Formats: sequence, C-alpha cells, structure tokens
Amino acid sequence: LALFLYVVVFRVRYFAMIHVLAIFIALGVGADDIFVYVNAWRHSRRVATSFEARIAYAHRKTYRAVLATSFTTAVAFFA
Repeated sequence: LALFLYVVVFRVRYFAMIHVLAIFIALGVGADDIFVYVNAWRHSRRVATSFEARIAYAHRKTYRAVLATSFTTAVAFFA
C-alpha cells in the first residue's frame, strides 16, 4: 500500500530504505509527547467538563513541554 501511494499517487520514482525508516523516526520523536499529553488530559477532568474545553486545556498546559521534548529528541536523533 505504501509503495502504491509513493509510486502512483505521489509519483516518487526512487524508494530508499530511509522512506521505510521515516515512520520510526517520526514515532521516536513524538513518543514521549504522548505521556505529557495524557497527563494533562487526565488533569483536565478537574478543570473542564466539555470535550472541547478539555482539549484546549491540555494543549495550553503541554505545548511548551511538547516543544522541548520534541526538539531535544530530534537533536539527539540527528546528531
């Protein structure tokens, strides 16, 4: 399916091993952000009642930490 998307839909003629590894690199950079976000989501239950308010609260509380963890993990990957 992925090769079909690359060749037919996106018209990429060259398919290297880095294309296969890209998903693992992206998951590695964002994996620790899930823990930060889930923690804020659990805390949002006390502050907000609606789904939209909980999402907004979780984003407000986590954006700095997510930026910092993603940046440091990306630097470690690409160093």
